Amino acid sequence: MKVALLELRRRPWRFAPAVVALVLLTALLLTLGGLLDGLYNGFTGALRAQPGALVTYAADAKLSVLRSRIDAATTAQVERVPGVEQVGGLGTVLLGAKVPGQSTEASVALFGYQRAPRGVPAPPEETGQVYADTSLTAYGVKTGDTLLLGPKRYPVSVVGWVSDTNFVHQGGLWGSVDTWREALGPP
Repeated sequence: MKVALLELRRRPWRFAPAVVALVLLTALLLTLGGLLDGLYNGFTGALRAQPGALVTYAADAKLSVLRSRIDAATTAQVERVPGVEQVGGLGTVLLGAKVPGQSTEASVALFGYQRAPRGVPAPPEETGQVYADTSLTAYGVKTGDTLLLGPKRYPVSVVGWVSDTNFVHQGGLWGSVDTWREALGPP
């Protein structure tokens, strides 16, 4: 140890390349780690909020929530599995939302849900009401605003806020299954 310290004092410039390489490598790893965390959190907030230990997909959905369609017979089959306490549906669609007073559209993921995820209140009783993710404040969304969703321009009213429920980097809107179906209905 003494020899190493003496050599470091005598010729510190010999260790400079190793120190620079370690600093650059550390900075690169921290940057990539932060980027990965941001991507993961922005893509999966809505799914991480689900209280269940298991999410069931349709066999042909390729583990994609957006592609999965489960019929009533499959839901009944899942309910009969030993250990299953609750079963609830979750529908999602990615849409553009016209925000009052804004020239650009917000990108949103509209969820129709039956069982409240963590951090999300029970579904609003009135069709057309939603809870909005706090990330949508960046688009100028406020409580009481009426957003016009998708090409149909289906109106939904923001009645409250939730956080960390983004999906695929789009702000989450949480409404009843009826609200979700109305927004998807034919124009």
